[in-house]
Amino acid sequence: AKPVVSLSSSLQITPNQIDIKKKRCSERTCYFAGQACFTYMSHPASFNPKLMLNYTFEADFGQKRSRPRVILQGSSQGKLELSAQRKQICTRMKLQLLREIVDKLRSIPVSVTVSLWNSTETASLSSDQSNMYPVLNIYQQSTTVTEITLMNQGCGSDNICQSNLQLHYKFCSKMTQNDRNIFKSLVRDEGVAVITPSDEEIALEITVTNRNGDDAHQCHSVIKLPDTVRYSSVLFSVAENSITPFSHVCCVPYMA
Repeated sequence: AKPVVSLSSSLQITPNQIDIKKKRCSERTCYFAGQACFTYMSHPASFNPKLMLNYTFEADFGQKRSRPRVILQGSSQGKLELSAQRKQICTRMKLQLLREIVDKLRSIPVSVTVSLWNSTETASLSSDQSNMYPVLNIYQQSTTVTEITLMNQGCGSDNICQSNLQLHYKFCSKMTQNDRNIFKSLVRDEGVAVITPSDEEIALEITVTNRNGDDAHQCHSVIKLPDTVRYSSVLFSVAENSITPFSHVCCVPYMA
């Protein structure tokens, strides 16, 4: 059987947490320094050659977003030589935080993945081991992950945003007087707004509040309109202790 190599790796990011607002990262460039270190052990223990490793850094991976929040400065891949068992070797990297990121709540994962460079030319093996190039231990993880924590002053001492979002809505008729929009609640029948075909615009007034809650980020509402109501526009107004208060979705009803 071939010798089995167990690789150990560590990954450290400095700083590992950052307050983007306090550091003014939207105005100036914020950097992180990373260091990955590797060692190996083998079975049998007498197998003790020089080994060449491949490593790959990845940042903000596995997230469904249009672009990562950090980028690597320089190459994300490289090779390192381990001189012997338990002899540690390290490599460094640099990360740049992009400006005006949208997701300021979730931590930013950073990983390093290692593998053996499968070439006997790079392994110093004795003559009786020339055909015994090692294999990796299949029971160990090849990827090491750490995280950069984004601090948010509006999320309390635990840095977990616990908002208190409440949504209220009502249908209104929309009129314009003296260049101002006037909204009047529609007549309701058994709690349901009655919409009748007319020349008036109909508005769906939505009020979202966050009273006594931590900051809320990336909030959105989903509105499904029936086929008999045509979407027209959205109006916004600002009120205290609210996320998207008095958001009017204007429609014109018509007969299908």
